[in-house]
Amino acid sequence: MTTSLVIISCLVGGVTGLIAGIKNHLAGAPLILAVAGAILGSIILTYVAILLTNVAILTVIILIVAAIIVGIYYAVQWGRSLLGR
Repeated sequence: MTTSLVIISCLVGGVTGLIAGIKNHLAGAPLILAVAGAILGSIILTYVAILLTNVAILTVIILIVAAIIVGIYYAVQWGRSLLGR
């Protein structure tokens, strides 16, 4: 069960990082780092969720992570607009 959750989270994290990287016009090493960071984050969150098996806590963690991802996306967009890209 744990292995399946980690594999699924790696896939979701990788796809999320890839989509975010492409959406922000990243290429080469920055795109690889975006994907790797998303995968690492998803693995960490999966293990935290496994350790905190309470469903309510898991739901809160998922909501916090979603808010962080949206916040990072808009921070990147804001930074890009300041740089004139």
